[in-house]
Parts: sequence; C-alpha cells; structure tokens
Amino acid sequence: MKTNKLILKAFFLISLAIHCLIYLIPANADVMTRVNAPCFPETGKLETHGSLTTDHSHASDGYIIVKAPKSSRALKIAISFDGTAKIHYNLNTDGDVEILPLQYGSGKYTVSLYHQICGSKYQKNGEISFTVKMKDKLGYTLYPNQWVSYTAETAAVQYADELCAGLTDEYEIVMAVYDFMNKNFDYDWFKSGDVRAGILTEILPDIDGSWETRTGICQDMAAIMCAMLRSQGIHARLVVGTCSGTPHAWVTVYYHGDDGKLKSLSLDPTYYCNATNR
Repeated sequence: MKTNKLILKAFFLISLAIHCLIYLIPANADVMTRVNAPCFPETGKLETHGSLTTDHSHASDGYIIVKAPKSSRALKIAISFDGTAKIHYNLNTDGDVEILPLQYGSGKYTVSLYHQICGSKYQKNGEISFTVKMKDKLGYTLYPNQWVSYTAETAAVQYADELCAGLTDEYEIVMAVYDFMNKNFDYDWFKSGDVRAGILTEILPDIDGSWETRTGICQDMAAIMCAMLRSQGIHARLVVGTCSGTPHAWVTVYYHGDDGKLKSLSLDPTYYCNATNR
C-alpha cells in the first residue's frame, strides 16, 4: 500500500512538473510578469487517499491541483466547504493534473473523488480535507483553472497585453476587453445546437479554438474574457447559471474604482454578438 502511494506521488510530481513548464514559457517577458502561473513548490502539501492525489500548497492563493490514475470510467471531483456548499467537476480520465478553484474563502475544504460504476451511479474512491486561510477571498479569479485554462502562450492572453498597453485604470481595462469581445466574436449556433441535442457533451470552454475562429458559445466567450482580464491582473469570475430558464455563462469582474473601493460588475460577452436576436 505504501509503495502504491509512492508511485502515485511520483507520477503526480512528473505530470505536475510538465504542467508547470507549460505555464511558465512566455512568448515575451511582459506577459510572463502578468500571468499568475500555478506551480508546485519543492515542499508541497501533497496528499494521497485512495486514488485521489492533491497538492494544496497554494490553497491560500485560491486553487488546488488534483489528479487520479487513468480510468476507462468517468471521474468526478466534489469540493465541499465547511460541510455545506459543494461544487462538482468532471475530472479527465487520462491521468493528467487539473487545476480547480477554491471559491468560498477561508475555512475547511473537503475534496472527494468519485468513479463511475454504471450510468449515473458513482462510488467514492478518495477524500482529502484541509483548512485554508485565504490571502485574498477572490484570489481564485486571478489564476488559470479547468474552466478558464490558459498560459502565457495563449493567443488571447498575448493580445490582451497589446490591447491594454498603456491602460492603468482597472475599469478602462475591463471595458476595453469587453468592447473587443462584443465587436469581434459571433455566436456559434451550430455548436449550441449540438449541445442542446446532446451530441456535444464535453462543454468545457475552448479558449484557443474560439479565439482562432472568433466564434463560440457563452462559456467559450466568458472564458476568453476571463483569461484576458486575469492576465491583466483584474479579478474575473466565470459564472455558470441560467438566463430566463436557459443555461448560460457570463463574467463578473471586480475592479477598484476612483475611490479605491472594490466594485463588482456583471458582463455578458455574448449579449451583442448576435446571440440574442435569433
């Protein structure tokens, strides 16, 4: 049993090291200084229970890194806070690491891994708890994660640096990115139809693909906007909910006003991109 845990930790460290290198290869030095790259320190809080391995050495920054062995069955992660609030994520089955946000601030978090048994039935196969004192309650809105996945090499991040060059006012940066999204992207009605029909079941945002085609559905464009703003040091949260009973995604940004106080603003990057007139 002890040997198995050591093997799991070794695989975790190797895949995590590769993951970190991807985040830390910038196209230019300016972007490097702006992108908060999740990484694994030499003395991390690495824990393994069952098939679940976590690194929560940067939990105080608002994120954790999780991993499970390759699986032919679906995997899910549940993150609960103080035994009440709970968020579920699909976990990749390739054995790769995933970056997941801690969205509830300081307190006790429990991360649980579930393996699919049959259909919608899942069995718990690992659970790890830890207590966090956050440096910044909104820290998770400044880092890449599973739903807002980007690196210093991401084209949208590179362009954000060009778009916002010379801007220092946070609200101006927010509106520059929002206006760019409104004027340069179209809603992908074909992809939306495939999602509604159940043909397309993997709905994680595709930042690179949508950037290249300048099309996407709500979560794609919300993720691009979040990536661009986060790379500029603006807290940007991708929100998943409903609009008039229809599943939808949008962005809530947090910026400092002229009075120095933190303000919030919800923005929908699909609102003006022909998504509301059909």
